[in-house]
Amino acid sequence: SARGETGQMRKSSKASCGRICSKESVMTIERECAGKAMDEVKLVNDVLANVAASDTDHVTGDAGRTMFKQQRRTSKSSLRSNNSMSRQMRDKVEQIARRSRQFRSEKMHIFFQEPSSSRAALLYSRTMFCVIIASVFSPLLQTMRSPPLSGRVSATLEICFDSVFAFEALLRWVAHPTFWGFLWFPFNVLDLVLFVPLVLRAVVLSLDDSSNAIIGNLLLAVVPIMRLLKALRAFPNLRLVYYALSRTREALTVPLFLLLLLTLVFSTMIFLLESRENIETMPHAMWFVIVT
Repeated sequence: SARGETGQMRKSSKASCGRICSKESVMTIERECAGKAMDEVKLVNDVLANVAASDTDHVTGDAGRTMFKQQRRTSKSSLRSNNSMSRQMRDKVEQIARRSRQFRSEKMHIFFQEPSSSRAALLYSRTMFCVIIASVFSPLLQTMRSPPLSGRVSATLEICFDSVFAFEALLRWVAHPTFWGFLWFPFNVLDLVLFVPLVLRAVVLSLDDSSNAIIGNLLLAVVPIMRLLKALRAFPNLRLVYYALSRTREALTVPLFLLLLLTLVFSTMIFLLESRENIETMPHAMWFVIVT
C-alpha cells in the first residue's frame, strides 16, 4: 500500500510540475514519499509487534493462571495431607500419653497392693505398718490420768496421722484401674472411712465443751479400732482365713448351734439354783455362763 501511494504521488507530482519541474525537485519529492512510506512501514511493524506481544501475554497469562490453579490445588492437597499427618501424629501422641498414664497408674497400683513387687514397696508397707501401730497407741495413752502429751501436741499429732491416711487413700483411689471398682473392696472403704476423724476434729473446734467431750471420747476410743483394722492389709494370709471360713460356713453352723444350746442349758440351771439377788433375769444368767 505504501508503494502504491508513492507511485500515485510521483504521478501527481509529474502531472503538476510537468515540464517545469526539474529532475532535482522530483527526486526530493520521491525521497519525502519514501520517508513517509518507511515511517508507515515502521508503524505497521510496531503494530504487528504489539499484537504479537499481546497475544503472547494472553497466552502467557492463561498458562500462568493454569499453573497457579495447579499450584493452589497442590498446596491444598499438601495442606490436607499435612493436616491428616498432624492429626495422626496428635492421635499417636495421645495414645502414647494415655498408655504412659495407664502404665504409671498400674505401676502405682502394684506398688500399693503388692509389697513384694519391689524393695521400695516392701519398705513403704513396713513403714506404714509402724505408723499405723503408733497411731493406734497414741490416742490410747492419752486416756491415762497423766497423759504423756499435752492436748495441743496430741491434737496436732492426730491430725497428721489422719492427713497421712487420707492422702494414701486418695492415691490408692487414683491408682486403681476403675473408679467405682475401688469401692468394692472392704479395705478401700475402710481407708475412706478414716476421713471421718479428720472431719470430726474440725467440727470439734466449733462446738461447746460438753459436745467436745463426747466427740473427744469417741475419737480416743473408736479411731484406734479403725486404724488397727487398716493394719490388716499388711497380712496377705488373712485371705486364706476368709477363704477357709467361706468354705466351712455350712459346717460351722453345727458347733455354733451346740454352743447356743449349752449356754441356754447352763444358764437355766444357774437361774433356777441361784437366788434372785444374785441372778435377777435369764439374760444375766446367760451373760454369767458366757463370761465364766
